[in-house]
Parts: sequence; structure tokens; C-alpha cells
Amino acid sequence: MAPTPKLPVLKSCPCCAGRMVYEEVACEEGKHATLYFAVCEDCGITTSVSYSQAQAAMDINRRPRRLVPRKILVCGLPGSGKTTLAGVLAARLDAVHFNADYIREHINTELGFDVHSRVEQAYKMGALCDTVKAAGHVAIADFICPTVETRNAFSQLEPVDWVIWMNTIGVSRFEDTNRLFVPPTEVEGVTQLTVVCEQNAERIVTDLVKEV
Repeated sequence: MAPTPKLPVLKSCPCCAGRMVYEEVACEEGKHATLYFAVCEDCGITTSVSYSQAQAAMDINRRPRRLVPRKILVCGLPGSGKTTLAGVLAARLDAVHFNADYIREHINTELGFDVHSRVEQAYKMGALCDTVKAAGHVAIADFICPTVETRNAFSQLEPVDWVIWMNTIGVSRFEDTNRLFVPPTEVEGVTQLTVVCEQNAERIVTDLVKEV
């Protein structure tokens, strides 16, 4: 008997309160029946369930998740993993992902890397995210956004809901950016600030997906 892929259910384990999933197992050939079990991902306890319970779980799994529109900024030094993390989040949240390098190359082609240009870039990145959020979706911008001024520009039209600081490296290969970069703080009026290091990156992604 080969089990089919597991289906998530909204039920916690009676022993350890861990997450339970459904496991569907077809009976031996010639027997027109299927057995269903709820299995704890943490302790492994298995409980038989009815067809109606299994069908309910399948229906829940098919329903699209309604995400609250969010404006998320992933910032940090060059090479800190901004684009990688933003891409993972975008895939899990079905979000629109704006990468600063792409925007510079194809839209803001006139902007350089002087202070004024960085502020203008941040303002335009924020405006793009605002348009997506207004349409009812999650928007993620990933760029250095190195100063309080640039982060204020990003939030000038609409406030940012979540700032993720990729604090995974101490210095980048660009000395001018290293001197310019000021770590974000909650004092800036950010609704939610999350600091990511290499050790907690996966947990942060999981927690963010739950929160959004």
C-alpha cells in the first residue's frame, strides 16, 4: 500500500499539541476502500479518522488563503541575502516582488547611487508597493535602503507594514555603502521590525508567513 501525499488539517495532537496531518492509504487491490489517518508531525501518534473528516480537510486545503495586503521592505547591505529571502517569501505569500536592481535597470535608469538618487529610488519603490497593496495583494521590496531618509521616502505615501533587516554580514564589498548604512530601528515608526541572521532565517520565513 502506497500512501498518497499528506493533506494538512486544522487539528492539534492530543498528546503534544503538535500539528496533525491527514494520511490517505489505499487498501489492497480488490478492496474498494480507503483508510484515513491523522498523524502528528512531532510525536508520530496516529489516529484513524472518518471519510467525512478527511474530505473536510481536503476541501480546506483547496480553499485559497485570504492574505491581508501588506507592504514589506527587505533591506540590508549588498550580499546579505535580501533577494533570496524576498524570493522565498514572495513564493510562499503569492506576493509581488520588486527587486531594486531590476527596477534600476529597466525603470529608474536615470538614477545613480548618490544620496539624492537613493532617496528617489526608495520613493519610487514605495510607490510601486503601494499600488500593489491597494489592489489587495502583498508587495515585497528588496533593496539596500541604507538610511533613515531613504526608509522615510519608501513610506512617504503609505506606511510600511513590515521591515526585515538582513543582518547577516558586517560589511559588504562596497565601502561607500558600508559607511552610509544605518541599521533600521523601531524608533522610525515601523509597525513591525524583524532582524534576520543566518541562524534564524528559516524560522523567520515561517513566522512571517503565519503572520501575514
